Amino acid sequence: MKILNRQINLERKYLGLIDYHEALSIMEETIAHNRGDDAILWGLEHPLVYTSGLKTEKSHILSQNLKVEAARRGGSVTLHNPGQLVVYFVFPLSAVTGGLERFVRVLESCLAETLLTLGIDVHFVPGASGVFTAQGKIAFIGLGLKRGFIYHGIALNVTNDLDDYKAIQSCGLTMPMARIAGFNDTPPSLPVVFDLFYANFAARLADLKPMEFRERYESLNHLEDTATAFRLGWLNFHERRYWEAHEIWEFFWSGMKNSPGAAEVRTFFHAMIQVAMAWYKLFTAPNIVGAHSLLGKALEKLRAVPEIKFLEQQQVFIEFLEQSEKHIARLIADDEAYSVEKHGDIFVPPVMQWK
Repeated sequence: MKILNRQINLERKYLGLIDYHEALSIMEETIAHNRGDDAILWGLEHPLVYTSGLKTEKSHILSQNLKVEAARRGGSVTLHNPGQLVVYFVFPLSAVTGGLERFVRVLESCLAETLLTLGIDVHFVPGASGVFTAQGKIAFIGLGLKRGFIYHGIALNVTNDLDDYKAIQSCGLTMPMARIAGFNDTPPSLPVVFDLFYANFAARLADLKPMEFRERYESLNHLEDTATAFRLGWLNFHERRYWEAHEIWEFFWSGMKNSPGAAEVRTFFHAMIQVAMAWYKLFTAPNIVGAHSLLGKALEKLRAVPEIKFLEQQQVFIEFLEQSEKHIARLIADDEAYSVEKHGDIFVPPVMQWK
């Protein structure tokens, strides 16, 4: 499922340390003069500033004398401070297949892949946007809409002072915060992290030929690392790029042929390959009969290897697949015309945390 439904002009700029209101003015000025097919990303950092989103509650602000700037974005109160990478967007919403919720999933996957590349184990949390680690939340997403454009953006803790979070419940969560410096004695600079994030983001927007996509992952040497293999595929599945998820899982599945004791893991991966292709036939190349057949085969394999678990609540995911199979069977039995626009919401995969 392609992220973009039309071609756009994508630009990027790194601004360094810049005042929050100045950055806000740059975004609003860009929106005012945007022709509709231009998108831009800014990488930057802010002096310490606390901002409140549309879902901020009084209880989320722990210091009563704290100055908080109101922001026209989703989410609750959060902060920006030196050493935190902030990426702001002006991006045409109408160009995004799947709308704002899909765009959030794409950003989550880009952030997660960036952090995995840096050797940091991350995960998603159902019901909460952003990216999390065992030490706490490390990446944040708060978007707004204006004149048909997505703006505001994301924040990623790199070397910033985490003590500044003590004045708030960031995003309304009662959990610790984390930063890249907590996992890496020599964390990369903010421009380097911005480059990594931008490369992941731009790659997702590119309309790569199958061979070009495969070459990107064949350069990775993770054939024995089944956890990384699963996660790379899951990132694509999470953001609804089902053909890509299938390709990644199949690439690693093929490489497990001669691995000792890999039969059960290969069965699990084969099931996920079939799940990804079933969803490809639901969302990208509609064929509900084919999707039903693939999903049935995948469920048989998943039930055959219950000891293989890559998701924290894997049974919940299997139950979702079982319900999806029943929905598809009902559509086929009733001879009801299937369309993504009419039925697609039923089949959107839940946000899941991997093990």
